[in-house]
Amino acid sequence: SHLISILSASSSKLRPSVLPAAMDRLEAAKSSCKAVAGAAALYYSYKYLSQLVKEMVYFLDQDEQLVVVGLTDTKTQNGPGIRLVSPMVKSTEKRKGLLLEPVDYARVKDTLKGDIRVEVGPQLLFLGPYDEVIQQGQGYSLSPVEYCHVLDKVTGKRRLEKGPKIMMPGPFEELGPQTKAFSMLANQYCNVLDTADGRKWTMKGECIVFCEPTWKVENGIQTAISLKSTEYVRLVDKNTGKIRVLRGEQMVFPTPFEELVDGDKLQSINLKVFEYVKILDSATGVVRVEKGEQMVFLGPTETVLNSGKKQAVEIDEEKAVRIRNKKTGKLELITAKGLFIPKPEEEVEEVQKLIRLLDYEAVIVKNEKGELQFFYGDEAKRAGRPRSFFVPPHNELNTLLWSKGRRRENRNLQIQKIDCRPQFMNFEFNCRTNDNVELTLEGTFFWEICDVEAMVKVTGDTTGDICSHARSRFIQLVSKVTLKQFMEDFNAIATKAHSTDDGFYERRGIRIHSLEVTRYQCAEVSTAKILEEIIQETTNRMNRLQQQESANEVGMFKLTGEIEQENLKGDLISVRQKHKSMEATGDGEAEAERVNVFMKNVADQVPDLQSRMSLWQTLRKQEALAEISQGQARIYFTPSDCNLSIETKETA
Repeated sequence: SHLISILSASSSKLRPSVLPAAMDRLEAAKSSCKAVAGAAALYYSYKYLSQLVKEMVYFLDQDEQLVVVGLTDTKTQNGPGIRLVSPMVKSTEKRKGLLLEPVDYARVKDTLKGDIRVEVGPQLLFLGPYDEVIQQGQGYSLSPVEYCHVLDKVTGKRRLEKGPKIMMPGPFEELGPQTKAFSMLANQYCNVLDTADGRKWTMKGECIVFCEPTWKVENGIQTAISLKSTEYVRLVDKNTGKIRVLRGEQMVFPTPFEELVDGDKLQSINLKVFEYVKILDSATGVVRVEKGEQMVFLGPTETVLNSGKKQAVEIDEEKAVRIRNKKTGKLELITAKGLFIPKPEEEVEEVQKLIRLLDYEAVIVKNEKGELQFFYGDEAKRAGRPRSFFVPPHNELNTLLWSKGRRRENRNLQIQKIDCRPQFMNFEFNCRTNDNVELTLEGTFFWEICDVEAMVKVTGDTTGDICSHARSRFIQLVSKVTLKQFMEDFNAIATKAHSTDDGFYERRGIRIHSLEVTRYQCAEVSTAKILEEIIQETTNRMNRLQQQESANEVGMFKLTGEIEQENLKGDLISVRQKHKSMEATGDGEAEAERVNVFMKNVADQVPDLQSRMSLWQTLRKQEALAEISQGQARIYFTPSDCNLSIETKETA
């Protein structure tokens, strides 16, 4: 319309000549404008109607829901289907239903009333007009050995839910972690503490343990103590202190308040017929003795004394036992034959072997008063005392402490049985000659104990006294001679050292049979080197003399052998000549006999002697040729033998 008014205003200003054409164009434009306006009106009308239909008509699928918020209330319409909505509403919303699988759940709150409910699968959940999903999750699929704890937030209580089941929480419940139950075998157990009331108890297998919310398993699953017939265990109650003893064969399940007294199960004490054990009851202080054969199990407060079981003492002719009574303190020697097992108040102090003395042996026994008694194996010295005996109570063998070592520097040689036979003893000490050469002497004593009582009365170190006195005598004698004199006559000096002072040894009941110096050397290195050179030169001279004597003996023996050999050769030649002569004589006689027989046998056929001789020579040649033909020999003929002539021809 506005466009037509503009065109009409413009046409009034046109010239008359062009006015008709312009008016035609104006009419055409008016018609076009009206057509366009009608089309626009039709388009906007369709668009409005389409929007109106879209807001009023809804096509719902099976999993869709329509929420209509009216002017006064809110409603929901679930699919499938076509739903018409009044235009007089605040808003509309199409939404998907909530798909819950078998282990899914949704906690839904009614915002109008404040109620909370739980929707569980499997289902397609369509919420109500005022419903709101405040939590969505998955429940627990509990197997037969699984459980969980459920907390009710309204009451604060917890409960136990066991499998097999699908566990979904309630509106005000919270699921604890999914837990596997304890599966215990027949030899297993666990200690359970109820934190609600403080009770403790033991649960034994075979079973499956589902812990209540207030239960707590202490130290996990434990293995029961399996006892064999020879084993036992002692358990102490930590609350009461009471100890109980359990023997095998059985399975032991300690209570929550019990623990092992010994840290582990114990082995019973297996006593053989010749064994025993002492056991102390620490509660009463009483000691008892258990003898074999049996199995011994200790009581609650008992301990084994003396490191366990002991063997009984086998008393016979060669063995006895000395015991002490702990109540009275009395010592006693038991010699009754058999197996000896001490009583609870008795203690074995010593097992004695029978002292059996040989003819050359002696021992000294000291009694409770300190007096010495001498026992000998020699019949002449025994004076009525036994040759074999046990040491009585309150008596002991007297031990002599002698020095040992080549220089007798250590006095720690203990002697109880004294050997009275002659014996050797080595020694070593230093001394100086008159020309101030220090020598180290080594040698041996051949000595013998003649009077044991005198020896014990005078000295406590027999070997030390002998060596010390001999050293003193050697120092005196060697200091009076030079090194050369000592080297020439050291054995005489050694003999003089002990033979001129027999009183010292006689007072000690000792006899020195001989004293020999087996080796000597200079203590100083330089002197020892010179002495070594002297000894080496002397040795070399003696070796050279010995070698010359040996060479002379070898020459004499060789010459004697050659003479005997030549004599034997002459005898051999004479014998050979004689044998050859005898062989030639025999051969000649045999040959003559052959010729003689031949000449006689052919004399009738060949009367002529010369012919017969020529025939014999021919036969001899044939024999020679036969012998030669059998070997590798060659025969040469001279011209005279074969009547050979040579002719020489000249060629023209």
